[in-house]
Amino acid sequence: MRHAVFLATCMLFLASSAAAQEKISSDTLAEIKRATVFVKVKAQGREGSGSGFVVKVDGNTALVVTNHHVVEPKIQIEIPTGPSIRRPGFPVPPSWTPRWLQTTLKNAAVTLVLESGTKTERSFKAELLAVDPQRDLAILRISDVKNLPKPIDFSRTPKLSETMSVYTFGFPFGNVLAASKGNPAITVGKAAISSLRNDDNGDLAVVQIDGNLNPGNSGGPVVDSRGQLIGVAVATIRNSSGIGLTIPAAEVGKMFQGRLGTFHVMATPPENGATRLRVEVAVIDPLGKISSVDLYCLPARDPNKKIQSLEREAGAKKIRLTIDKQLAVGEVVLNGEFKNPEVLLQGVYTNAAGKDLRSQVIRQRVGGPIVAKVKPQPRPVKRPPVQTGNATKIMGGSPRDELFIDEGPDGGILIGLELGFGTFASKEIISAVRPIYRTKAGEVRGKQHGADIPATVTLKAKDGYAVGSITVRTSLPIFGLSVNFMRVKDGKLDLDDSYQSRWIGVKTTFRQTTLEGDGTPIVGIVGKTNARGTCSGLGLLLKRSAR
Repeated sequence: MRHAVFLATCMLFLASSAAAQEKISSDTLAEIKRATVFVKVKAQGREGSGSGFVVKVDGNTALVVTNHHVVEPKIQIEIPTGPSIRRPGFPVPPSWTPRWLQTTLKNAAVTLVLESGTKTERSFKAELLAVDPQRDLAILRISDVKNLPKPIDFSRTPKLSETMSVYTFGFPFGNVLAASKGNPAITVGKAAISSLRNDDNGDLAVVQIDGNLNPGNSGGPVVDSRGQLIGVAVATIRNSSGIGLTIPAAEVGKMFQGRLGTFHVMATPPENGATRLRVEVAVIDPLGKISSVDLYCLPARDPNKKIQSLEREAGAKKIRLTIDKQLAVGEVVLNGEFKNPEVLLQGVYTNAAGKDLRSQVIRQRVGGPIVAKVKPQPRPVKRPPVQTGNATKIMGGSPRDELFIDEGPDGGILIGLELGFGTFASKEIISAVRPIYRTKAGEVRGKQHGADIPATVTLKAKDGYAVGSITVRTSLPIFGLSVNFMRVKDGKLDLDDSYQSRWIGVKTTFRQTTLEGDGTPIVGIVGKTNARGTCSGLGLLLKRSAR
């Protein structure tokens, strides 16, 4: 009997000890709460929020981790089609029904709130240091901040196992849960690891937990009972019963060590038997520790051959890329042997820890511009503009492509376009467009929309003239276009004093459409970009938005 009582007492003691280990201490709880920040985002008149947490502190400067989709959110925009007035009883074709396009909001204003929801809360404007869209991570920086919280250490990752207790910190539903005029107080939740999911290389890719991660939790820390970082809250699975997903803490460490992102490559027309390739590689390096990137390039020959390293491959060329603002750029000259429109690329670099690393060998299709030599076209027939609100109809692209709007500076008018080129179904297409504006201070270039490639053709108006209309041939991509320039007179476009640019691109069997305005100077462009990073649709912005 005494022996049974002794065993029962021991089991009770062990159970109590295990429960104590599972529980987070009050001191650790306070530290993690203080390191967790409320992330507020404003872009293009829209507001959103998420969570983040401090991971590095240097004097009065702090670095904060959050999700990429928090600081550059994707939104749905309704694009009306067809006439704005519909007669009663008139049948409406399917093409006139509203469409929804997905677009990513760039250049958002980000504010970080420390100790949110308390009497000592403080707000600071944040600078975006680096993003990794593939792993949905972003690094922000705030400066000149006193009394910063103790950062959450991501260098030591605990051993993970299913059923292990974890704690989530964040701000679900943002200001909806604010109980005062200030910002919301932090929410702490308890969950357990339900699955450890590995990628094809056997590395941990996702930590699945059985706790709810609501909108607004994105970017917040998930820790164990000792406050060690498990990962970054990223998403919940829709229509599931409390399944949340977490980016492993190791991915945060890899991002701070520095790595290479996506590759873009574009070819110029062959000249003297050689083709010049311009290559741009995204550099994910929040600490600025990657000082150089070497690129190996080899024309692709055998599609079935698996190559791990290009360094020892015969015919591979090596160049040193120039790093500028998280982008490594360089040019490779390929001689007459370059016939296949595909190349193999591999980047070699040294990360923040001084370790020499290689990116995977990627196969990239290359295209270059073809400018058809045709006689100048006659002035297009005048017709009413095809409009949807402040812009002409966007020609080209698909409903799944992302919408962009590029409005010139106040007082600026559209005077030209810079064009870059790629390929689609073995045809040369216009894959990148950058607007050119005339302002009182001089010429200003807008953002390049489409693949990050050099613009090799420029169509620009003579002094005193501006873009009056464009004529395009499109399907899913843009095959070609020409611009009709009109004289600017008394603040309007003179339809009787104009000239047509040469045709750029290729002629196809697809219909040709002319998009023109209402006689006032055009203030920008609108369009679409697809998942391949190509500008797939184009239109004209006729009126300025309310400011």
